[in-house]
Amino acid sequence: MRHFSTTVLLPCFMVAIGSVFCLNACKNNQQTDTIIAKVYDKQLSIHDLEGVVALGIGKDDSTKAVQNFIDNWLHDQVILHKAEQELSSENSNFDDQIDRYKNSLILYAFESQVFRDNVDTIVSEKEIQTYFKENKPLFQLKEPLFKGRLVLVQKIDDDLPKLTQWYASNNADDINQLYQYCLDHNGKILISDTTWLSLSTALQDVPYSLRSKIDFNSTGSKTATDSSVALFVVNKGHKKVGEQAPLNFERSNIKNLIILKRKQEFLHKFYQDIYDEAVENNEIEQSK
Repeated sequence: MRHFSTTVLLPCFMVAIGSVFCLNACKNNQQTDTIIAKVYDKQLSIHDLEGVVALGIGKDDSTKAVQNFIDNWLHDQVILHKAEQELSSENSNFDDQIDRYKNSLILYAFESQVFRDNVDTIVSEKEIQTYFKENKPLFQLKEPLFKGRLVLVQKIDDDLPKLTQWYASNNADDINQLYQYCLDHNGKILISDTTWLSLSTALQDVPYSLRSKIDFNSTGSKTATDSSVALFVVNKGHKKVGEQAPLNFERSNIKNLIILKRKQEFLHKFYQDIYDEAVENNEIEQSK
């Protein structure tokens, strides 16, 4: 493969550096299109270097940043040129894909702006409860849920009695001591007495060897140990796959679904109004 030297193509490289500073500092001035690098039919101008050099950095760093940018540009253009030569015309014609991608970006930006200005994203508690009651079949659990406590610590036999006292206690002092113990001994603690969590989330730090020793389908206080780790569990609630999900577990999801429905309804009418206006103004022609 042919190699290209940026020094041959850049007889005015230091002038280019100065011009980059000018572009950054004086954007209202007329900008030059002096060519500073070239490969095959592609050209890199000083104007293309705008933003490469951050304001306030030294001359040596600026020079290095510009040179790296040019070197990378030359390398990319050579590789692209080779790829275009080797690919068949069928595999290298990306015009339709590029147009579709561009159109999708335009529509996404347009819809985001329209939604921001026209769609209310505040969802009341009454709306959430109503949606949940009217769409309960949508909220069947696809994974088990857990509510309670998990404590995972290094097994120290002398500490097991006090840990056994603390982990199931409702006394604030006991809970504080439990937190401090886990902090001092690099333990893991989860207290979710009233909030439902997916069981997989609750157990993400628990070794599989200990999970199998605990029955998570029944409530109560449980412990499991192996040679090096101790697990303490208070199961205050559990739900199986296929059961009705609790409202509190689905609250955030329901809010997003309600907002999505608002957007879809608004967008359908909004686009139809735009189309109808174009028809009314005779902007659309179709051969028959």
